[in-house]
Amino acid sequence: MGDKILIIDQSHHFMEMLTVRLLNYGYDKFRTARTGKDGLRIVDLEEPNLVVIDTCLPDTSGYRLCQQIKELHGDKIKVLLMTGLAERYHLEKAVQVCADEYVIKTYDCLFLMAAIKRLLSRERHRHLAEPFYNSVHN
Repeated sequence: MGDKILIIDQSHHFMEMLTVRLLNYGYDKFRTARTGKDGLRIVDLEEPNLVVIDTCLPDTSGYRLCQQIKELHGDKIKVLLMTGLAERYHLEKAVQVCADEYVIKTYDCLFLMAAIKRLLSRERHRHLAEPFYNSVHN
């Protein structure tokens, strides 16, 4: 698949597991970062289609990083926030920072992979419709 994915998570073990899942699902263009600073640098240089961010990072909160990406890139880059915390407050905070998706982090990654597939599918469909939309509205 041609979609570029960036995963930002401090857990080496979780990133290894997610890497295997991504490859099994056919996603082979992805990068990883363990801090928000490194992740933001990669976002600015490579403009991935999707950024998957853990809410707990060593140098910043995933919510703050999501907000920065959305302020700089708008809807051009989709952001999926993931957390091990299942309280309503965290979902509300994800909505406030304009996350495109929010999932509870589980070690089987099923919900996460479903959300990744859903977001990238929406993005592909949007790009397919743009030429038609532009020809009708211009």
